[in-house]
Amino acid sequence: MKVLKRKTVALSPQGHAHGQHRPSAEELFHAPGESPAVYSITKPVAFAQGVGGTHFAAAMIRCVEGVRDWAAHQRHLVGHIKVFIENGSKDHLWLASTGKRISVQSSPGWDAAVSETFQVHFTAIIFGPGQDHLEEIVAEHIQRELSSIQP
Repeated sequence: MKVLKRKTVALSPQGHAHGQHRPSAEELFHAPGESPAVYSITKPVAFAQGVGGTHFAAAMIRCVEGVRDWAAHQRHLVGHIKVFIENGSKDHLWLASTGKRISVQSSPGWDAAVSETFQVHFTAIIFGPGQDHLEEIVAEHIQRELSSIQP
């Protein structure tokens, strides 16, 4: 059995690799038979003033990009990153990525809606990191992007 060695990439405090190329699929670390780390959270989010759907969507897209790019820089294999968000009006936004582009779908009223409450359902399935490390990375990205939303 051939064991693949992980390559650690130096990251900035924001989780971005400096001076590194984005690995190809052939360069990604994944040992045969390896189980993925899975992290899933449902998080209620409230704002004293309403937030527009487009602003909330932009933050969540950056969040998915951040987790996806972190995984790529660490040479981990993204199984799925999926996010489902409901606002107080029951409009919804759905984001999904398997490591490359991000698919974005929303209900017809999402972009025009302004809401004070949101329910975020975030799941990441990634081969390579430890369970606790994946939880830490996802939580950091979610918190950073939610904190960046300006009503």
